[in-house]
Amino acid sequence: MFVGKRVLVVDDSAVNREIMKDYLEDLGCDACTVDSGEKAYEIVKTICESGTSQDNASYDIILMDIRMPEMDGCETAKKIREIGAEYSEKVSIVAMTASGDEADILRAKENGMNNYLLKPVELITLKELVSS
Repeated sequence: MFVGKRVLVVDDSAVNREIMKDYLEDLGCDACTVDSGEKAYEIVKTICESGTSQDNASYDIILMDIRMPEMDGCETAKKIREIGAEYSEKVSIVAMTASGDEADILRAKENGMNNYLLKPVELITLKELVSS
């Protein structure tokens, strides 16, 4: 079910990126990581500009930390949605947050995120999210 799913993990914490990558690879996903919203935005923009959203260059899911320096996860999601390409409008973007605060979750949804995961992320929860 998970083999072949491509997931981009965006988190400024190297430890969090490594944990998520390990979890996703344990599920059979192809996981890539970046350490900033700017890098995630550039990746999606390049995918949209090159027209490679239908092949192995695109991601099925983007797991995005909400609290990052420079461009936070909500700002990044909003910019991705504003690219205006079919891929950038439809790719699943999931907020990752240590805060279960309703305001953070509402802000994530208002900025184009589809769902959220509370940190620390448990493998079973990640499995459910990736399978949906």
